[in-house]
Order: sequence, then C-alpha cells, then structure tokens
Amino acid sequence: MLLPEVSPIPMASEHPGRVQVVTRGRTQETQVLNLSNAEPRDWAMSGPGRRR
Repeated sequence: MLLPEVSPIPMASEHPGRVQVVTRGRTQETQVLNLSNAEPRDWAMSGPGRRR
C-alpha cells in the first residue's frame, strides 16, 4: 500500500482520463491528459508560444 493514511482505498473512476489524487490524506478525482511517451516531450521541446 503506497498511502497507508488513506482508508478505504478509493475505487477507480469509471470516467476515462480521471485519476485519484491524494493530498494530506484526502482523495480527489481529477481529470488528466492521457499522452503517449512522445507527446509530452514534443510539447516541451516546441518552445514557448507554440503550445497547442
């Protein structure tokens, strides 16, 4: 168990792209981007002002 202070462990979300984030012993469902390994690297290397 990675976070023993969180009990019970939250169930996985049924919504694609959502994860459980733990802060100060509390969980919150949060929307995240699902990117391939190359996408964040390309995004970071594109430089300022060229973000999608």
